[in-house]
Amino acid sequence: RDQWQRLHEPRRLLAIVLLGIAGAAAVVWLVSRGDLVGADARAYWVGVRTWLDGGDPYHPLGPSLPYVYAPWLLPLFVPWALLPWGVAWFVWSGLNVLLFLWTAEWAYRRHPLATALIVWLLLLPLIATVDTGNVTLLLALAVWAAQFVGPRLSASLWRIAASMKWFPVVLFFFLPPRARLWGLAAAAVALL
Repeated sequence: RDQWQRLHEPRRLLAIVLLGIAGAAAVVWLVSRGDLVGADARAYWVGVRTWLDGGDPYHPLGPSLPYVYAPWLLPLFVPWALLPWGVAWFVWSGLNVLLFLWTAEWAYRRHPLATALIVWLLLLPLIATVDTGNVTLLLALAVWAAQFVGPRLSASLWRIAASMKWFPVVLFFFLPPRARLWGLAAAAVALL
């Protein structure tokens, strides 16, 4: 009964409409792209498979983009890269979408209209990230997840994210205080 009454709040209704339109726009974009999606994810997939075959992931043969991250991160992608490309792409994009929806739902329960407005502001970069299969969204979500785990795992999530892209480095200040100390230690180990 409380949930039904909440649906009649004008701000919540506006949030639902905005999120519905954003979701529809994202689905239309991603479906219309067809086989042209996943260039970045394919680079990770090809890079790991090239490495497993004894080749150089930084200079792949064929039309794939090169793998551009630290070599010690290659093993993180191995279980996923062992899947055939069609399955790997489905898992990768599905994981991105499901984790984003989970975080959006979490935020919506706290601030529905603010969540809808932020989703609208970030809609184009979000669609582009999911469309290309870039790891950026997963890294941002890893730092978000770091808020809900212990300090060591929190620091590890941040370190992995900061090792792959520069933007999670600034998210260091959003880590829980105890995790920041572990984060500094993890960063020192990663630099070594």
